[in-house]
Amino acid sequence: MKATSQTSANAPMSDEQAACLKSLSEQALEPEAFNRNLDGAEAARRIAALQAKLALMDGPPHTL
Repeated sequence: MKATSQTSANAPMSDEQAACLKSLSEQALEPEAFNRNLDGAEAARRIAALQAKLALMDGPPHTL
């Protein structure tokens, strides 16, 4: 899933963003990251952050 980067200021998040954010927040075990009342820009930021977190979680464990 890809974050929609072209959102106007204060425009509500799209249905696509909502579905993506809901799914990612559940996968990342961060249900508090989803809020249906977010604007599109904040939704895009949260989507990007959750995608980055999930990418790190998929990697091998780091050792010292």
